[in-house]
Order: sequence, then structure tokens, then C-alpha cells
Amino acid sequence: EPLKDPETKAVLGHEAFYVGDARQLNEGSPADFLVKSTNQEVTTNYYLLPAPKPEIVNYLPRAPQKDIRARVLGLAGGVAYGGRDNVISINRGKADGIELGHVLALDLAGDKVDDRYQGKTTPYQLPERRNGLVFIFRTFEHVAYGLIMAADRPVQAGDSARTP
Repeated sequence: EPLKDPETKAVLGHEAFYVGDARQLNEGSPADFLVKSTNQEVTTNYYLLPAPKPEIVNYLPRAPQKDIRARVLGLAGGVAYGGRDNVISINRGKADGIELGHVLALDLAGDKVDDRYQGKTTPYQLPERRNGLVFIFRTFEHVAYGLIMAADRPVQAGDSARTP
């Protein structure tokens, strides 16, 4: 699925979902694979990618040294709302100064409301408000993934993540 920046509408990358492991049985075209494990049905048009080499990463939780302003792109699993222990993606990555271990503050997006007074309607944007914390555990050039460590209210796409 394409990951679109909610601010610029640019495609930041494409997201793939892990569905299982397979082992190649022979060379050739077409090749045979043995599906060893899955967490959902495997259907046509799925991509096979080489398994990445395991990495041992030492995470050091810390606030970014520079001012980071990001938006939540979405939640893992395609759900609309999430909370503690859910994974989110944000529209900032390595190119923007995001590093493994960064901790960002999560803010609820301010609602847009209409003030109706004496027959006139005036639109207002309510301010954002602090909601929780997210720990960044995976970074790409323009996208990063984080684990919600705390949230007072549900987190959703469009909420902001920033330097605490």
C-alpha cells in the first residue's frame, strides 16, 4: 500500500505486510516454495522477499536533539484507532533526523468545529493536546515506525508526533 504524506500528499513509500515464511525448494522459473508458516491466508499477487538477516540493535530511549514535527500515517493492521502497545507509522524518517530509540510526544489532532452565533457560522481549528508517547524502533528514509508506549485517548491517523 502506498504511504502518503498527509501534508504534501507525496508518496513516501509502500508498506508491505508480513504474512509468513516460505523456503525455496528448487531453482528455475517457475520455482517451487514450501510455505512453512503463515499468520493469514496467502493468495495470488503476494510478493516473495528474501528474509532479512537478523540484527541485534541496542535501543537507547531519548528525545531527539532537534525539533521534529510529524503526522501519524496509520496503525499496523489497518485499524482505525490504537493505544498502548500498538504500532504506528509517521511521515518523518532518517532524512528528517529520526533515529532508532527516539521518543516522541503524541498529540491528538485538534477538531474542526463551527461556531454558530447570531446566524453566522465561523469555523475554528481547536488546538492539539498531549495524548502520550511513542518509541521509534524502525526507520526508513521518509517513514518511521514506533510503538505507542502510553496514550490517554485513542491514537489515529492525522494525530501528530513531535519532540517532547
